[in-house]
Amino acid sequence: MKKTLVLLVLIAVFAGMMTGCNKFTPKRYSMIQTGMTELEVEKILGPPYHKFSDTWTYTHEDPFYRAKIRFENGQVADKAWTDEKGIADDPDAKVPIGETPEVKVERKIVID
Repeated sequence: MKKTLVLLVLIAVFAGMMTGCNKFTPKRYSMIQTGMTELEVEKILGPPYHKFSDTWTYTHEDPFYRAKIRFENGQVADKAWTDEKGIADDPDAKVPIGETPEVKVERKIVID
């Protein structure tokens, strides 16, 4: 009886790890604010998919969305969200958090 109970607990823990371990969701991403520490971000979103220098990347495949969080001195300086609709709050463009620029495409046709 005791072995069966231990086995059931182990199966439940493993199933929970396989289905519920991804903390990276749009709702949790929205909780990230400028000035948060790396530890605070990791508590909210879990470990990043990739760390490069001072930028952490989180990725979700289906549906696709990705976040980049840039740190300065161990605190959130910028963040960016990418999904099928496009990019919001791109740290590379230095757009402040919460301000999403309109995307405009201009083409010039030059005829010689």
